[in-house]
Amino acid sequence: MQTERRSTSYRGLRGAEFNACVVRKGVIVQRLTGTPSAVEYLKSNDVDARVIARVLSGQAMRRDDTAGAGR
Repeated sequence: MQTERRSTSYRGLRGAEFNACVVRKGVIVQRLTGTPSAVEYLKSNDVDARVIARVLSGQAMRRDDTAGAGR
């Protein structure tokens, strides 16, 4: 099953798809402005603290996200 990815607009997204976009943007914010800004961004979008800790620590990155990060 292939899923469509939308990175420019969150309009019309719901549930897990919206959360995935928010988390991806949080990782980008971390790379550009640092971890404290990314934490605040993710908190303001109601991302669970356990998810924030996992994604911003860099552990268990998905293959697609690793490739997109240039690693």
